[in-house]
Amino acid sequence: MKLSEFAVHRPVTTLMIFAGILLLGIISLIRLPFELMPDISTPAVSVVTPYSGAAAVDVEKRITEVVESAMSTVSNVKELKSISKEGLSVVTLMMNFGANIDEASNDIRDKLDWVKPYLPDDAGTPTIFKFDLSDYPIFFLGVSATESYFDLHQIIEKRVVDPLKRIQGVGAINIFGGLERQINVRVDRNRLAGYSLSIEAIDMALKAANFGEPAGNLRVGRLDYMVRVPGDFVSIDEVSSVVVGRHVGGSIRLSDVATV
Repeated sequence: MKLSEFAVHRPVTTLMIFAGILLLGIISLIRLPFELMPDISTPAVSVVTPYSGAAAVDVEKRITEVVESAMSTVSNVKELKSISKEGLSVVTLMMNFGANIDEASNDIRDKLDWVKPYLPDDAGTPTIFKFDLSDYPIFFLGVSATESYFDLHQIIEKRVVDPLKRIQGVGAINIFGGLERQINVRVDRNRLAGYSLSIEAIDMALKAANFGEPAGNLRVGRLDYMVRVPGDFVSIDEVSSVVVGRHVGGSIRLSDVATV
């Protein structure tokens, strides 16, 4: 008997078979696990090493090649890629699918501890970066302004970002763009040369002056007060009056060699 003849002569049996198949499909669909944002791990790990002020050739020779040599011995590495540019070295390890990224990161960290003595003294600390799709933003919001453009960054931070951070389930919010408050120091090179000073000396003097530190504690009866010596700048005049050097027995202030 053909299938078509069976279906025509026994309609009830045919209906029950299709009903059973439909029921099994519905049950399988209900029990099928799914996620709106599934956890997908990309088998790639990057080692980022800053080398401020160095040319791309120096970065490649003194950092990238050294790190690559150490990373080549890491297990489950499928491909090794590197980027050397001014002031920065990026070495990316493409792992085999199925490899444990956490174990690979620990192995990479051990290799970096071994290779650190061979890196330049003025190079930054190598950072391990694991690619994780959950770290990528799922929502972008663009804001523009005309009259309040100079205060736009602060307005967005106080009135938009802070309320959104209090919403349950929000992991992180980042702000890009806009104007942030800053103090500009424009150094006069001729005056700097006249006083035999360098940009590094100006930078060190400003960092040393703009620094608050703890000074212990003071106990009065049952109360214990923390004592702190404030040193942070609170006005532009304080920045201008910072002593950046000595010349002929006198003090050289920042206002003598720069415009704040």
